[in-house]
Amino acid sequence: MEGASGCVPRKLSAKFKEDFAYPTVKDRLPIILTKLIDSIARKRDCEKNDRQTDLKAIIGKLSKFRSFLMTNKPIEKLNDELPDVKVWNDYLLNQTVGNESPSHFTSSWLYVECYFYRKLAESFNMSTHFKDFDYFFESKQNAWFTSINAAESLAKHLLFVTSLDYKDEKYMYEHFEQFFEVALWGNKCDLSISAGAENTQTVDPIEQLSILRPNLLHNCKHDVWDYIWNYIRNKEEKKRIDFVLDNAGFELFSDLCLAEYLMLCTDVDIIYFHVKSYPWFVSDVTSKDVEWTVTQMVTSESDQLKELGSKWKDRFQSGQWKITIEAYWTLPYSFWEMEEVDMQLYANLTSSDLLIFKGDLNYRKLCRDSKWSILTDFDVAIGCFQPAPICALRTVKCDLLLGLTTEEAEKCDMQNREKWMFDGSRAVAHFSTKICLPFKPV
Repeated sequence: MEGASGCVPRKLSAKFKEDFAYPTVKDRLPIILTKLIDSIARKRDCEKNDRQTDLKAIIGKLSKFRSFLMTNKPIEKLNDELPDVKVWNDYLLNQTVGNESPSHFTSSWLYVECYFYRKLAESFNMSTHFKDFDYFFESKQNAWFTSINAAESLAKHLLFVTSLDYKDEKYMYEHFEQFFEVALWGNKCDLSISAGAENTQTVDPIEQLSILRPNLLHNCKHDVWDYIWNYIRNKEEKKRIDFVLDNAGFELFSDLCLAEYLMLCTDVDIIYFHVKSYPWFVSDVTSKDVEWTVTQMVTSESDQLKELGSKWKDRFQSGQWKITIEAYWTLPYSFWEMEEVDMQLYANLTSSDLLIFKGDLNYRKLCRDSKWSILTDFDVAIGCFQPAPICALRTVKCDLLLGLTTEEAEKCDMQNREKWMFDGSRAVAHFSTKICLPFKPV
């Protein structure tokens, strides 16, 4: 099995035209940038005086960056005052080999794509009036509004399930399975994959599960439940669960629904929600997105959303649920490097009883964004990153797919993989409680 000896395969990169990195750098990222420039241009026309001048300068920086990206110019150092600027510039320096500078079509995909969103942040941070402006916020708002009916349906189901006084395992597992898989499939709603085009949940998510289930290529739900029910639930010490979130909109809502159900299953003391510190991959969750979503629910015309929103507002205010921001989630590192790069964050995560990583980018960072065989074991791919038991939930949107058994792989429609590997129509759920082994990249 590839990787079984500890050797890590090559990184995904746009220099290989067969990798999804190539159309990402060639097409998707320029489209996202063009849409952003158009959006800022419309906003500029509504502003006056120095704010309008500010936006004109931002458009100039973004247009220059688009040209550099599309013509494969060397990656430039950052010049803003965000706290992570030195880390990024040191990383660039370390990627420079001899006289060969890193560039968008030759460097690793993970670095290039993360740098793209960090460069957008620089353009706004260097302005006077728009340092804290979320240039993707409107698209994230729309993602919520277009999914409101699906959210109301899921809220109604959650409130009904949690109102009943049934605590037997069979009943609890049945509904865990539902909220677990809804949160998993919520990851389809990713605006970076659709290049900013509408990509939302519009149908009843519970009713949809029976249709989607055959497309779940690997499902660890039984192992996760067994761990939750037999270990976390019975643990006498303080219980903690962490969500490393991905997309705002319906996916965030479905993650909060899963968190609410886990409160019922385990009597967990605290749940941490890890968010991004600035706009990231178009639709990634920031603290503002969480607060805005809960406020929308509390003020909703839907009785179910209002009731659930009030409950969640209380959970955040009481400290049962906490939003936490760490710089590491917006750095170009894989997670196996965390213990060395950010020892404090790694140590903090060791206090968790369960780490739930959502989405494609977190999956790529867990698996070191490398060209693994589809049969490579998930434990092998994540290497030494094991601060706590890990559950990874993602719909498949790139050519990094692993952890399948031979039987599961045989069921895949490999002849048509050029479509389903990139459109989010398939999904995987992995779980790891392995003991750390000494893996090092080659």
